Amino acid sequence: MNPDYKICEQESREAFQLWLDEGKYASLTEEKKHTIAVLMDAEKLGRWPVTVQDVYDFWQQENHEHERKRIAIWLDEGRISAYDFSRYEQQLADGDTDGPFVSFMRVAADLKKSGKQLTVGDVRAEMRKR
Repeated sequence: MNPDYKICEQESREAFQLWLDEGKYASLTEEKKHTIAVLMDAEKLGRWPVTVQDVYDFWQQENHEHERKRIAIWLDEGRISAYDFSRYEQQLADGDTDGPFVSFMRVAADLKKSGKQLTVGDVRAEMRKR
């Protein structure tokens, strides 16, 4: 979708109605389902019209808030795993270079170069120094 496209309230309602029709919705392509998601989530911004980019920005904010909450519940004694590093590499490859998880893992990657086994607490301590 064109990021500058302006979504009106009526389009959002029509997308929601289509989503409610399981038969029709199931037959849509993934691209159309994405369009429906954008149109429906436009309502969450609480104003009209909104652009597609506004919805994408909203999604990114929601994702970053989820990341912050997820990282906050990690115990300091917890280890940074190979899985965490692979997710970090994937997010970088996807172009996400500024989220809370990426920022956290960037520090972890710097510390990993020291060769020691990393804990969440080690990374938090280093982040406070920076």
